[in-house]
Amino acid sequence: MPRIVRTTTGNAHQAIANLSPFATSGALSGRAPHGQHFGPWDSGRLPREHIESFQRATYAVFSYATPIAWVVDGAWVIPTTRYSLTTSRHQSAARHGAHLSGLDVTAQVAA
Repeated sequence: MPRIVRTTTGNAHQAIANLSPFATSGALSGRAPHGQHFGPWDSGRLPREHIESFQRATYAVFSYATPIAWVVDGAWVIPTTRYSLTTSRHQSAARHGAHLSGLDVTAQVAA
């Protein structure tokens, strides 16, 4: 199992860019969404139209229990869904890290 990096929300973009498992002292984290304790049912408040894409993810960034960005087929999927102010800060960190990763970034607009 990969080592989980402890970081701050302000520096999380570095772990996100490297697709590294990480956790902050708050509610922002990144990891492979599937495994011993995680599965496709771990979708928090993710809108239904994004669940199929998320279920194929190899890496995901979570705000609380909700995936806010994930990698599918070597490209980032970042829904434009709005949540709380805290999650908005987490979404900014996810977008920053995704752009630094060098992978393509796709914004998905909620239907």
